Amino acid sequence: MYDIIKQTPPVREKYAAQLAARPVTAEAAKAEADAAYAKLTEVQQALRRGARARPAKSGASCEPPWRSPRRRRCRVLTRVNEALLAVPDGFTVHPKLKRS
Repeated sequence: MYDIIKQTPPVREKYAAQLAARPVTAEAAKAEADAAYAKLTEVQQALRRGARARPAKSGASCEPPWRSPRRRRCRVLTRVNEALLAVPDGFTVHPKLKRS
């Protein structure tokens, strides 16, 4: 098994060989970089437009607070947290691991 591992080229060498095998010209690389930059610019502009188009919070909600998803998530997280911190009967926690 060690011989097989020693004969296998590292990932860096595999990736370098893969890059060297691709015929990439300077023009193609520039075009690819420009396309990626244009895509990033487009996404950034869309995010900025979305942030401005978002309505301001009015404080009024159509849903009563006891039915809000945030409150439900809070309850679920509280139950999960309590279950994670629960110690089974007969189990003794090491003193260094006890919460203070």
